[in-house]
Amino acid sequence: MNLSGKSGRLWFLLAAVTGALSAQAALIDVWRAADLDTLADGDLISRWKSAGNRTLTAAAGLQPTFKQDATPAGSPAVRFTQDWLKMASGSPAGGLTNFSLALVFKADASGGDYDSQWYGKSGLIDAEQGGVTEDWGLVIDEHGQLGMGMGNPDLSVYLSDSPSLADAKYHAAVFTWGNGAQGIWLDNQWSVSGPASTLDRNDVGLSFGGTHTGANGAGQRFAGDLVEVRFYDAKLSDPEVAAVIKELSDTHLSPNQPVIRSFAASTNQIYLDSPVTLSWSTTNATSLWIEPNVGAVTGPIRSSQAFPRPSTVYPL
Repeated sequence: MNLSGKSGRLWFLLAAVTGALSAQAALIDVWRAADLDTLADGDLISRWKSAGNRTLTAAAGLQPTFKQDATPAGSPAVRFTQDWLKMASGSPAGGLTNFSLALVFKADASGGDYDSQWYGKSGLIDAEQGGVTEDWGLVIDEHGQLGMGMGNPDLSVYLSDSPSLADAKYHAAVFTWGNGAQGIWLDNQWSVSGPASTLDRNDVGLSFGGTHTGANGAGQRFAGDLVEVRFYDAKLSDPEVAAVIKELSDTHLSPNQPVIRSFAASTNQIYLDSPVTLSWSTTNATSLWIEPNVGAVTGPIRSSQAFPRPSTVYPL
């Protein structure tokens, strides 16, 4: 199925012989503001559940706000004004010896400066613990620049070559860790890397919008938006980092970009000459087409029946 729109054409492959959606196997979990679709603009967020059913919660008075049509592409966002979402256990990074995070965010202010290490800055996504231990965190510092740190030994890196991100603009970033190194990539324009611990990470939960220990209160909390947060179970390669940033930018930051948000089959067991239902969700598409033997289809969120043969692949 080809998808065309004002900004060009996208392709996505579905192996219908097995009825399984081709997926990026390294993706562990993802939090999307778009999944909070039962909320109205301006509603307070007490719980934010991931696609993998991990739930962050906020205490009264520390709830971020849901904002509709926040990004240039019209995606919603979770807006923090020094608010704090957290979970006590079940971190996607717990027990791992390498992982990556990708996020779309907007910073409305620079962060705190209570220590030169990451745990003295303002937390974006953080799993800090007291003392020297196998913790970690992603932060924004007092210059409005991104930072990352790994514990035991405590080592931090900062994207000091970038301009201040306290610019009220949305950005896409990837943070990677593994094989004794950690790195930050921003908007496919700036990057930095440095040494890091090789020990597996503790599972003490994590926080969005602040350091996990709550140190220094609002002084180490984030002011800005989170649109999407992804966890991967491996250190992404440079080409993979670039592809993830481009995908996130196309989805959330590029107005009128045609985007395939999902493409799935109804079953993973298909008998010969039996039908399968293909379903899809797209935005900003001007035409939709499925090959082979289906043809033109209509509607950004629809489904269609197909009769796959062995080794049939449906391009979308």
